[in-house]
Parts: sequence; structure tokens; C-alpha cells
Amino acid sequence: MIRKTLGIAACVSLVACSSPAQNGVLAELRHVTSGEVVSAGFILPRGQQVQIEGLGYRTAGKWWETRTWILDARTREVAWEWPVTERKEKKRALQDIQAYTDLPEGNYEVYYSVYPVLSWNVHGFGDLLRELGRKIFNWKSDDDELDRLYLVVRGSGQRVDQKDVAKLREDFDRTAIVSIVGVGENERRREGFTLEKPTELEVYALGEIRDNGMFDYGWIANSRTGERVWEMTLERSKHAGGASKNRYVREWITLPPGSYVAHYVTDDSHSHPDWNATPPYDPEMWGLTVRVKDAAAKRLVKPYSPAPEAQKNIVVELTRVRNSEVRSRSFSLKRPVKVRIYAIGEGQHGKMYDYGWIIDANSHRRVWIMDCSKMEHAGGGNKNRMINEVIQLNKGDYIAYYTADDSHAFRDWNTSPPYDPEHWGITVSIAEEGIKISDLVSYEAPEPPKVIATLIRMGDWERARERFSVDKDTRVRIYALGEGRSGEMFDYGSIENARTGKTVWKMTYDKTERAGGAQKNRVADETVTLARGEYILRYTSDDSHSYDDWNDAPPYDLENWGITLYRLNEP
Repeated sequence: MIRKTLGIAACVSLVACSSPAQNGVLAELRHVTSGEVVSAGFILPRGQQVQIEGLGYRTAGKWWETRTWILDARTREVAWEWPVTERKEKKRALQDIQAYTDLPEGNYEVYYSVYPVLSWNVHGFGDLLRELGRKIFNWKSDDDELDRLYLVVRGSGQRVDQKDVAKLREDFDRTAIVSIVGVGENERRREGFTLEKPTELEVYALGEIRDNGMFDYGWIANSRTGERVWEMTLERSKHAGGASKNRYVREWITLPPGSYVAHYVTDDSHSHPDWNATPPYDPEMWGLTVRVKDAAAKRLVKPYSPAPEAQKNIVVELTRVRNSEVRSRSFSLKRPVKVRIYAIGEGQHGKMYDYGWIIDANSHRRVWIMDCSKMEHAGGGNKNRMINEVIQLNKGDYIAYYTADDSHAFRDWNTSPPYDPEHWGITVSIAEEGIKISDLVSYEAPEPPKVIATLIRMGDWERARERFSVDKDTRVRIYALGEGRSGEMFDYGSIENARTGKTVWKMTYDKTERAGGAQKNRVADETVTLARGEYILRYTSDDSHSYDDWNDAPPYDLENWGITLYRLNEP
């Protein structure tokens, strides 16, 4: 998203915090300018009816409007709001605000904002709003309609000015164990906590979420496994007031004993205090708050300082993958072990475009892949997908791969990036405690299999050949990868008798199955017996889609694009 900034320069007429209301004035907001939200507060020592008066602004079709509301500082619920009604006239108009509302004893925050109804994606947003106001709506610079906007709340109580409004939230904050609020643009914040026993928690989160992605949002993860135990989503959230993209979640959850980390991330626009559209009802709480029921429950929660986000015991790290890159790394495990795979990539409509996988280096068979059906949203645009899971790998040799297509990858995003762009790719780490990488993992090349002949990493327009012989009837495994569609092969291998010139084996479409990646990637894997004699191994390819020059997603075992013959052990 394009960066947007707002000039916040409120001119608000308020008296000192917690002074007795003079002439019945509890709060007074004046001279509110475009692209601005201002606030004040008041305290009611008893329930009463308060009077609200002021001047608001509406334009035709609700393109531009003022909003004003009163928030209960203790519960964060809206206590009163000036009704928003659509104007049908084709001109702007000032509208009187005249209302009475009954409020119980308590602390209250008053807000007044002047914003367009729709979001804008521009720089210098506050100045632009004022310039558009002058040019499009023919505003004057100082003594125009906007300069006349105001709101006054009258009753019997104490006034609280803008700089002290936060003190009114003390009752709400008293039971908070996580308070990540007032979050600005391009921030990543987190706080940890440890629960001694199963605990019921209230999660209150505000953020920016639209149909096409999550842009400001939070989640809670298990600190040991990284598993998300709660997260803010579009489906879980409700409209938070103001612009439709303002969303909030407020719900109770129960977590078992353990340590947790609460996370909150924002993109480059529409966050506290730089809104590019009408802010939510509770703008100061933009972020994530986690609370317990009472002070007694809070005693069972301990602070927890999460370690740096760098993962430990990393076996393979193929991250920060750029457009059109294919990366790989081999490794060997000296015994069976559980590994954690953390991978982020691009996928939508059931198909992955930037993704990783792991194959067995000896059998060439895939043992793990980023399966789109198992992916979670990785933040930002909807096509950012991630997985964080633990699997068992047996003793053996492996190759981890990651491939990216020609768009939307690290440092070249075509929609909002994921919350963790640095890990775009695949990371494999040991998931078991008390293990040293040096005791378990080797990066030395494994002992090569018994290869009779091989033609691999074949490029475009290949007419490759290799002569070989077998000194007795021999069982041979033929492993070949190539390109084929609609029953016809375009990149394929074959075996020819060197004496007679007769083809004794050929890679035909009906001998193949899908090899991963694009549908046209095909693999043949079968066992034959070759009679004693001399042979010629051949590989033929056309003008496109070959090793290191793919025009679609490569196969899982791309390094072996070609044909290889393995000598099998005698029975």
C-alpha cells in the first residue's frame, strides 16, 4: 500500500484536567480541521442526563462528513453517537447537533473527527484534504464552515482535557496483562506472558482488515511451538466504527498453562494517529489488549520476556527469496527427529506460486510440500500464505527447495507484504529439546548411489548421449524427468542398444506421472532388466521449459531433469 500521512494539529478549547465543570460545561471541542480527530473527557459522579450541542458537517453522498461520539472509558463501549444520515441534496451543509442522553456514573471520552468516508492512498494526506476542501468544496482558508465546527457537552461533573484523557482508562487497564496500543505505521510489537494454570482471558483488538487482506492486526502464539492460539481475522471481527475497514474483536478465550507471546503488526497507512479515513470509535486503543477478569487472576500471570525472534537449531534456511529464484540446500540426518517447518509464500485459489518442499535425496520422492489446503493467512494481501508445523523425518539424506515465480516476492511485492517478509521462503529447524545441530545434522555430500549412466540438468534443444555397458544381465532403475502434455512428450529420455540401434526403452507419456510443479512436469520411475551388452543413453528436449530456464513451476526434483540409470542390488 502507498504511504499516507496526516497532519494532526488540533486546536481544542479545554480547561485543566479534573476541574469542576464551570457553567455546566463537561467537554468542549472547537476549531476541528479536516483530516483530524480530537478528544476530551469528563467524569460523572452520579448518573444524569447530559446535553450535547454543536455543529456538524455533511456533504452530498456522504463523501465528506464529521462524526462525533462519547465512549465509556471503563468499558470501551459507545455511550452516544451523533446519528449519521445520508444527505440527498447536491450541496454541502452545516447541521446543528442537539441531543440529550442519559449516562450513568463513570468516566467518559468525547471524540470529534472530520474525514472523508472513503479511504485515500496518497502522501501528505492532511494537507491534501485541506487543499481539496478549498478547491472542490470552495472552502475559504480561515473563516469557512469548518472553522465553525464544535461540540459542547453540558452536565454536572468534572472536565478532563485531551492530554489527560488516558487517565480515564485506568479501570480498564488495571486488569491488562498485555497492552499494545496506540500502534503507528510500520510497527511490529510483541509482549509475552506466562500462565500458571488455565486462565480465562479477554482479548480486545482493533485493526485494519478488508476483504482483500489484513493490514493492521494481532495474534497470540505459544512461545515454545510458535502455534497461533488466537488471531484477529475478518470473519472473527466486527465493524469498529468509522471507516468500514476499521475492525475489532472482543472475546473471552481460555488458555492452558504455558508461556505466550502477543503480537501486533501494522502496514504503512491508517494507524494511530495518522488515519486516512474516519478513525474507529476507540482510536487510542488501536492495537491489542489482553485482560484477566480481576486482580486476583492477574496474580497468577507472570511477565515473560520473549527471546529474539531468530529461530534456534536451524537446519536449513532459504529465506528472502526474490522473484524467479529457485534455491536449494542438502542435509543429512543421523537419526529420526522431529523438525519444525516455517514457510511463507504466495498462493491463492488452491494453488501455490511461491513455495517450498523437501525430497528424499536418494529415492527422489517428495516427503513434504507447502500444501495450499493447510496454509494460514500470513498477513497483508490475502495471497500471502504461511505454514508452521512439526513433522517427523527419518534418518537419511534430504534436499530442501524453494521456488518463486516472476512476481510478488521479497522486496518486490505487488500487494501488501506479509507480516514477516524477512522469512519469505522456508526454514527447517529441530523441534526437539536438548539437541545440538552438530550432533545430528551433516551437510557433507552423501555417498553417491550406484549410477550406471546419467544425463541430468538438461537445457533447451538438448541432443545428449552417453555410452555405457553392463557385463551381465542387470536390474536397473530408470528415473527420468521431462516435459509432456496431452499424451505427448517434448523433453524425454531413452535407451538404445548400441549394436543394433534398437530402442529398448523410451519415456512415453503413459509411463509417466506428474512430477510436481506445473502439470506438464512428468516423471518416469520404473525397473527393467538390461541384457549384457553396450547401450546408448539419450535425452532430447525442445526449445522451452528446461533446467534453469523454466517457463512454469519447476518439478520437485528439478536438479535431476533428465535421465539416470541406477544399478539395483542383486536379490
